[in-house]
Amino acid sequence: MWSEIKKNGIVAHNKKTQGKFTIPEGTASLVSTRLINMIQWIYDEFIQDSLIHSDIFKDSLFDEQQDFVTRNTSRILSYVNHVCVLENILVRLYSETISKLQIIDSSVIFNDKELKAREAEIADYFIFRNKVSAHTVYGSPRKTDNSAMEFHSLVTFLNSSYDSTGNADSFALGAVSVRLAGQDPSTKLPCLGLKELHPKMLEHINKWTQMLLDPCIEVRKKIPITISDTEYKIEG
Repeated sequence: MWSEIKKNGIVAHNKKTQGKFTIPEGTASLVSTRLINMIQWIYDEFIQDSLIHSDIFKDSLFDEQQDFVTRNTSRILSYVNHVCVLENILVRLYSETISKLQIIDSSVIFNDKELKAREAEIADYFIFRNKVSAHTVYGSPRKTDNSAMEFHSLVTFLNSSYDSTGNADSFALGAVSVRLAGQDPSTKLPCLGLKELHPKMLEHINKWTQMLLDPCIEVRKKIPITISDTEYKIEG
């Protein structure tokens, strides 16, 4: 993401304060790229682990099986948390980018439809984070969480699943809905597996990149330009 933003972004220089900033904002863009690399690393580690232990669930290797489950439970929890951090940064980065571009070109629009689409694509991650991976409902219940939900958030840590092939790379985390004293959980939790999630996440990131860069590319056609004390230009 950073290389594309650096290539297609805009540099602003305030002559009065001698301040300099980029559109989109540089530090947030760099952190976003770091987070993208982090989730890619988690996925790559998961795939490598699955290849090395492809037959682990076809053998009676209980200790090795539990070690595999522990490693990849940790990876899924970390992946989910990283994705949520990334998403919150991208939402703000997009909002600030559009606001700054509108100073140069008032025809630039804030695409609320696309923003809502990104939110829908990522909804399961935030449910899982808020109810399980950040702190569990059991450890940090809210008023809307019932006792079954508290129990459900704990069981999720212990309940892994695989598709019909039984292959190690189909490992997923998420408990089948449980009942406690005749009560259903107040929130339905998704079942998350990296093999299925990661390709969709890459598509999600690509859409974000286009949302950030497409308006920049259009506004660059009006560059260079000076507005008040700020000079907008293209560097590199």
